[in-house]
Amino acid sequence: MKKILFALSIVLGTTVVGQDRTIRPEPGPAPEIQLGSTESFVMENGLKVFVVENHKLPKVSLSLQFKYHPELEGVAVGVSSIAGDLLGTKTSTRSKDEIDASIDYIGASLSTSSTGIYASSLTKHLPTLLDLFSDVLLNSEFTQEEFDKLIIQNISGLANASDSPDAIAANVNAVLNFGAAHTFGELMTEESLANIELIDCQNFYKTYLSPTGSYLAIVGDISVSEAKEMMNTYITKWLSKDFQNASYTGAKTPSENRVSLINKAGAVQSVINITYPLTLHPASEDALKVKVMNNILGGGSSARLFRNLREDKAYTYGAYSSINVDELGSYFNASAKVRNEVTDSAIVEFFSEINTLRNEKVSQVELQGVLNNMSGKFAIALENASTVARFAINTDYLGLDELHYASYLKRLAAITVEDIYEVAQKYLKPNNAHIIVVGDADNLKDKLAFFGEVTLRDTYGNEESDLRAVKAGVTAKTIIADYIDAIGGEKKLNKLTSVQFNYTASIPGAPSKLKMEILKQQPNSFSMTMTMMGMTVQRQFSNGNRGFNDGMQGASDMTSEELISAQSEFKIASELHYFDDYTAEVIGIDILDGEDVYVVIRTDNVDAKATEYYSLDSKFLVKSESSVETPEGELSQTTLYKDYQSVKGYSFPHQTIQNVAGQSMDMKLNKVVLNKKINASKFE
Repeated sequence: MKKILFALSIVLGTTVVGQDRTIRPEPGPAPEIQLGSTESFVMENGLKVFVVENHKLPKVSLSLQFKYHPELEGVAVGVSSIAGDLLGTKTSTRSKDEIDASIDYIGASLSTSSTGIYASSLTKHLPTLLDLFSDVLLNSEFTQEEFDKLIIQNISGLANASDSPDAIAANVNAVLNFGAAHTFGELMTEESLANIELIDCQNFYKTYLSPTGSYLAIVGDISVSEAKEMMNTYITKWLSKDFQNASYTGAKTPSENRVSLINKAGAVQSVINITYPLTLHPASEDALKVKVMNNILGGGSSARLFRNLREDKAYTYGAYSSINVDELGSYFNASAKVRNEVTDSAIVEFFSEINTLRNEKVSQVELQGVLNNMSGKFAIALENASTVARFAINTDYLGLDELHYASYLKRLAAITVEDIYEVAQKYLKPNNAHIIVVGDADNLKDKLAFFGEVTLRDTYGNEESDLRAVKAGVTAKTIIADYIDAIGGEKKLNKLTSVQFNYTASIPGAPSKLKMEILKQQPNSFSMTMTMMGMTVQRQFSNGNRGFNDGMQGASDMTSEELISAQSEFKIASELHYFDDYTAEVIGIDILDGEDVYVVIRTDNVDAKATEYYSLDSKFLVKSESSVETPEGELSQTTLYKDYQSVKGYSFPHQTIQNVAGQSMDMKLNKVVLNKKINASKFE
């Protein structure tokens, strides 16, 4: 046996016999990092080019980063974003279709934004790619047609984001942490988009996209000499421009904890953010220590916040923290989505973990686990050649020590328990934070008062008052009566015998648009069919006696409860029977997208509640909020009703945007057919 153990010890390079396994082995010295070869040169126009050779694959990528600090956009926030998206839509020599066709023909990729241009292709197609790349960079022409399209797209995106608790929280974070005097605190709104003109984007392009101060990373199957030759061929005509980088103010840590509540009526869970700005530059000696500290607190599923709020308390699916370090402004943020009833308890636990990390030194075992994890991730990141180029650019742009990245593992291994204690004292501020909660104000306001005075805010961080009182005589019944008159009137609605709606729906990430057909016929037949790429995704239908569900998982009969619910949902002129199915109460007047709206709480016969918003001006239903059962549990659903148009005297919303747990579907009504008999086979 001893011979076998001795032989194993030789093979494994360890001493097995006589080893004391109760003693934790000391970590070895941090290895030297070989970052790989990065060559750089500066072109006559001031562009700094970094080349990382990687000949494993016949592919080259180009990543151009514009470096500028623009003037604040004020009432026209969105200029830079729109200008970045307009890049590549047309040049003086190519139309958008020609640009797209040229990229597709060589199997390349090319994308633009206000911060840069990225492109990649096979090495053999690099000259063609660079010709396109330089044409987009040097000769872009912004057209009114493409500008108008982007404005509409951004307005639609804002409508979707207005129903996303995460997007709302991010907006309020930015405003409270940095304010309107800082570029990070400026928010794009529908109003700011309306103030942007095409010439603003053209001026932005002419002013800020300059080679001076910009960086180009070339990574892949190319030599430095080849890169220089190509740059001299395609990029030398890019002329330098003089502009003054703006400076920003406004970031200010609150003097005490401040509570902000953004109302999302009917929400069954709340989104918590605990946040504040920090004074911390990427070049600071504290930056790496702070990153380690944050990984201990909330950097992942093994961190303290996650273990406490999910594994111990079961308040949430996940709780995390981050410290975002940026040259223009840094900030701390801890967040989670929790059930309404435990929102206050979850906030208590957040602060408990923050205070514990400030007041008690971490163990060496916990610290070492985080250091090992970070070392491993750093090693994996180095396998990507683009990482090496990014390190070289950061070193130059941020003024980092030349050995900043090469010494990373040594600096990481040198971090001690005392270091973590010191940076926790300095950067964790449990008494100077913004406590931001997005959720149902009726359920949360009193609970949050435990942490201080509660300020109500809208989705863009502006303070707002409680709901205003309605005038005498205004009730839920008068609001619904006005709504019925607005969509056609009781007399006309009673004449409806059948309706046919055809929609197309856009779903982010879906390979193509969804088509939806809804058919309803008196007395109680209905059919709803969704198709995508020629295949039926889902179908619900009933001939009035039985109901069926049919989809990707197969067909099944509706239960009696499901049939009653579906018949209520698909009832023709259901507004006429509103108070047969629901009780309702008007609770006040709010502001929605700059418009005064009545807020009505609707309750069905099983006590399920929904919140509806009716315009004081048009009388139309403009928004509804409710909860739906999903495999992940009960989630909030928000529906926006827009673009009401008259069809034969009846008004229908021609755009409906539905959002469930951050997943959005934008439906456009393309065709309406009224009072035309529908073949009975459509309901079978």
